Amino acid sequence: SRILINQGKLDNVILPFQSETARKRMCKLGNSVTYRLYNDATHYNTMLKSQIDTVNWMKAVRTGSNVPRDCSALN
Repeated sequence: SRILINQGKLDNVILPFQSETARKRMCKLGNSVTYRLYNDATHYNTMLKSQIDTVNWMKAVRTGSNVPRDCSALN
């Protein structure tokens, strides 16, 4: 599976470490995970801040293009 995680660094509802933990688990299960951290985003505006990146990621998946896979830095 290909998975996109967009995380706001200032999110106080879903904390960045929680998304990072989920990324690691999904990678260990063999998923292709793209993880993006938006430094100035909160829980409430991450979708807006990531909209262009998300659409471009979806287009790349749809066309079979390479998408970033952030599973190499597992600790």
